[in-house]
Amino acid sequence: MSNIFLFLLRLTAKCTSRKFLLCLARGLGNIFYVLRVRRNVVRKNLLQVFQDDIDEKQLKQKIRRVYKYGVMYFFDAIYFNECRLSKINDCVTINYQNAEELGKKRVDNDHPIFILSSHYCNPMALLKLGLNFGETHTMFKKQKNHILMNFLINLGKRFNTTFIFAGNNSKKEIYELYKTLQNNGVLLIAGDQSATKSNKYVPFFGTPVPVPQGIGRMVYKTESRLYFSYTIMNDDRTYSVFFEKPDLIETENQEDFTMDVIKKYHKFLEGVIRKDPCQYFWFHKRWKYLPNGEINKDFYR
Repeated sequence: MSNIFLFLLRLTAKCTSRKFLLCLARGLGNIFYVLRVRRNVVRKNLLQVFQDDIDEKQLKQKIRRVYKYGVMYFFDAIYFNECRLSKINDCVTINYQNAEELGKKRVDNDHPIFILSSHYCNPMALLKLGLNFGETHTMFKKQKNHILMNFLINLGKRFNTTFIFAGNNSKKEIYELYKTLQNNGVLLIAGDQSATKSNKYVPFFGTPVPVPQGIGRMVYKTESRLYFSYTIMNDDRTYSVFFEKPDLIETENQEDFTMDVIKKYHKFLEGVIRKDPCQYFWFHKRWKYLPNGEINKDFYR
């Protein structure tokens, strides 16, 4: 069934305009909202962001917008794979302020670059960097659906981006990530996933969340240049991509450096989300685990 849906969606993206496709996406987002697909998760997450500074009517409006944005981002990923590259240039603008070196075609790869993004807005818009800058690598969760996997691989090829798929062989994946950086490559990773087995927690909207430490360690060991990045959908449905170069501590202690990266990244992400909380992907249980590693059963009840 999912294969048929993906085929019809790709056909629609080829034969119609992006405006029509996004209109269709908003309608489907409303249907998912009515069907209450993971609505309690979205609701609890938004309440954590707004605390008590929102009434029930406003909350429902924002939940509905989360669904609309989520489906629009997915439909746009399909559109990016089917439309002419010139169309992508029309709807995605990369702002190279704070990251001037990313605006130039790489000739002499004299240092690795690590770009830390998130699930705020449409992360696929960042792939345009591969068209302007040169070859990039990114990590994505391995999919069971082979048609979807082939779609992602072809999407990556179109944007001069190699996907490293996260599956069961974590050692192999970590090796591929380090290899990219050791070869002075460009690595794009979303750093806002919960680390279920982590013993490190940082505050996120006032409540501790488990964080992956591997990101900071990779930056430290490979001496990569680190950039934080986010994308936002504008009122006219175009995307704007922004970068920030964090001011990191200078230390020979790897763990201190790692925690500095993680804390500053989450503070950066909080600021981005506050711009428009509805553009974040709130369908995952971001506050699922307690600092002792146990599942927070009461939070999403």
